[in-house]
Amino acid sequence: MLTVKGEIFYQNKKTDRVALAQDLREAAALNPNLRLVLSADAQVTHGKVVELLDLARQAGVTQIALGVTTP
Repeated sequence: MLTVKGEIFYQNKKTDRVALAQDLREAAALNPNLRLVLSADAQVTHGKVVELLDLARQAGVTQIALGVTTP
C-alpha cells in the first residue's frame, strides 16, 4: 500500500523502499509464483506507483495486480 503521504506498507507494516525490496526478493525466492497486489491511494501520482511496480519487478515478482483505495 502506498499512501498519498508517500508511506509504504507491506503486510500491514510500515516499511521503506530498501526493506520492501529485500522482503520481496526473499518472498519471491521462496515462492516463484508469488502474487502481489499493489494498492495506492487514489491521489498518489502515477509515477510513484510505477516506481513501486518497477521495484517489485526488479525483486523478482512477476505477477502483480493493481488496486486503488479512496481515502
